[in-house]
Amino acid sequence: MDITSEEAGYINPYIDEVNKTTGHKSKHITKGGTYTLDGVQATAYARIRYTAGR
Repeated sequence: MDITSEEAGYINPYIDEVNKTTGHKSKHITKGGTYTLDGVQATAYARIRYTAGR
């Protein structure tokens, strides 16, 4: 998944929220780039993309 630097800035609080709720320990996305997301990261990404109209 291609993550922009702007998206990386928004995704980490959602990763923390899902980690807290599920007990997982997924890592933060620190900068823009291409990533293979785990389930927590993918859920967090979906949450930041919901207003993009896609």
